[in-house]
Amino acid sequence: MLTSRRQETAQDIKKHPQGADKPHQNGQIRGVCQRRQPIAFPTHVLPEPLKDLVVATTDAIGCDPVFTALPGLIALAGCIGTTRKLMIKRGHEVPAVLWGCVIAPSGSAKSPAAEPVFAPLSEIQRVKIREYDVDIRQYEQDMANYKTAMQKHERSTSKGAAPKTPSPPKPTRYLVRDVTMEGMCSLLSDNPRGLIYATDELAGWIGMFDRYTTGGRGGGDRAHWISIYDAGEVIVDRKGHRVKEPCLQHLRQ
Repeated sequence: MLTSRRQETAQDIKKHPQGADKPHQNGQIRGVCQRRQPIAFPTHVLPEPLKDLVVATTDAIGCDPVFTALPGLIALAGCIGTTRKLMIKRGHEVPAVLWGCVIAPSGSAKSPAAEPVFAPLSEIQRVKIREYDVDIRQYEQDMANYKTAMQKHERSTSKGAAPKTPSPPKPTRYLVRDVTMEGMCSLLSDNPRGLIYATDELAGWIGMFDRYTTGGRGGGDRAHWISIYDAGEVIVDRKGHRVKEPCLQHLRQ
């Protein structure tokens, strides 16, 4: 009686349920579920400044190098943004989009290891936020002057040109920590160069996928995230947001 390979495998698993070694056909011993040693992260291939930061952080915190290296690579991709593109083939170009997730037990220093990577960007962003606060106050003053000038223009019998409506300032952002899909699209629209979305809790992000769906089923925000991953156009009809070519780096840890 002939026995299929699939049946042989099933029988072998029943005989060796714990993944113990079993004899090979030629009498040799082989492992069914052999554990491989983890491969060390190739720190030596990183750009020199990032490599030095990874080594220094690893030595100071005592964590795995990947806890700093992966956020570092994502931060570098975010700095490139849409300023450069990779030509896969003629007529097909893609921006620098890199998503990554650090998976490790709680308390393994994932967040402290990533903080030195984003600290410079956070400082630059704080400066830009202060500049935006000044710009928004100036915009409010310009709007008040515009309304006054518009009232005078409407009462005037002359046919001079109407005053020009002031343009609101746009906030310059580099890092995003906690945001909805609507907020993300608004920020991406204001920052066409791209953003870095770095935060914790992978499960919480996945839980957002089925919002606005009946019974928790359907696409929800999932389809939008897939489009963003591919740097494809995103339109959120709920708020009227449209981003033609989003460039978003994404880190979960």
